[in-house]
Amino acid sequence: MICQFVRNRILSSGAGGKLRLSARAWRRLERGLLRLCDPLVKHRIASFELLMPLSHRLPQFQLDCPQYGWNLGRVGRAVFEKYPDLCAIDIGANVGDSLAIMRSEAEFPILCIEADENYFNLLQANAAQFDNVTLVRDYLGEARTEMLGALRASRGTGHIAQDAPGEVTLRPLDDLLADHPRFGKAKFLKIDTDGYDCRIIRGSAQILARARPIVFFEYDPHMLADHGDDGLSIFEQFRSQGYRQLLVFDNLGPLLCRMALEDKNELAKLHARYVGQTNGRYVDLCAFHEDDNDVAIAVAESESSCSGLELNASKQPGKNAKSG
Repeated sequence: MICQFVRNRILSSGAGGKLRLSARAWRRLERGLLRLCDPLVKHRIASFELLMPLSHRLPQFQLDCPQYGWNLGRVGRAVFEKYPDLCAIDIGANVGDSLAIMRSEAEFPILCIEADENYFNLLQANAAQFDNVTLVRDYLGEARTEMLGALRASRGTGHIAQDAPGEVTLRPLDDLLADHPRFGKAKFLKIDTDGYDCRIIRGSAQILARARPIVFFEYDPHMLADHGDDGLSIFEQFRSQGYRQLLVFDNLGPLLCRMALEDKNELAKLHARYVGQTNGRYVDLCAFHEDDNDVAIAVAESESSCSGLELNASKQPGKNAKSG
């Protein structure tokens, strides 16, 4: 109750440079409490109330950056408007925050996949308020692989620590979908797995060829390199499977640009811009098959108004994007 009270005072105190002295004091108190314990607190997303650890940084991100995460819901709504029988897959579902964001915009079946046991338990508890949701606890990768190590998660994120005792079995999404055929033709695929995103896309070649889903994923060259992934090769896979358009979002939410997946030079510039970034800045990318160029254009136009940009296909991140 004390931790919930402190968290509520922080969230009601303002954000960024508008923080009053009292708000800074509440944040210091929260940091002190976290040295003693990490209890569960409630956080509201739209009309949904989610349980999450006090250490989870999502509430603070959404306080400091009001656009954070909501682009996912708007993209999902645009896909649903074209495909009323839409079903979606949420990889890296965490405690259910992306589920709540998508469901705040439209009602469609969602397969939520989360690997961490603690986050999965909270996902189960939080998902009880939603209909038509399937939950799976599993580790996904490029191919079926046995990896030494264990998953370590904190502050809302996680990674496989290879120096930890244990063993993890990774399998491709295409294999998992054999157990969940209802989602074999999903038209919307969201991936947020802290550096494993491109590997998971490589393990999804069959569903990309069969269903041609819109793919919303995290692209962080720094984290990709930590896992031995070059990153850039994923764009060749997209091109080979008929994907043509890419929307580039700052990780805090605003749309930066729309670019053609055929433009290899600009993709290389985008990658180089974020190489070596250790300050938590990266981009979220949304890839569209040529069948859905109309959705890409519609989303770009609506998101540019949210971001205050006059956007056209030729604008590039180096011209209109700023990162900390």
